Amino acid sequence: MRQIDNEFKYKGVYFKIIKRGEKAIMLEAKADFYDCDSVEVWQIRHSKESIIKDQVIEAGERKPSNDDYPNVAHQFMSKFYENGVEGMKAVAEKRFQEYETGVRPKQIIEI
Repeated sequence: MRQIDNEFKYKGVYFKIIKRGEKAIMLEAKADFYDCDSVEVWQIRHSKESIIKDQVIEAGERKPSNDDYPNVAHQFMSKFYENGVEGMKAVAEKRFQEYETGVRPKQIIEI
């Protein structure tokens, strides 16, 4: 099953995975249009194998769509936290642990 790459560009944002668990991924997010540091936490979700225009798309982890924010994908930007980067990372870590410990949905979602 295919996993999300450790570094990639998606919708104009450069992502780098900084932590991977069984149920969630924490990523550093950078873009020219961001004016501060940003971290995202995504629930790991899987897509089934499919065929699009006679091409087989392998089953694997999928990236969130815009509609997935703030349900299963969360963005944290340092400018919104009193403690800046440290405060942002603490909140992102808490959200990551909510997925890993089952406070948030208890299973990997297949779509």
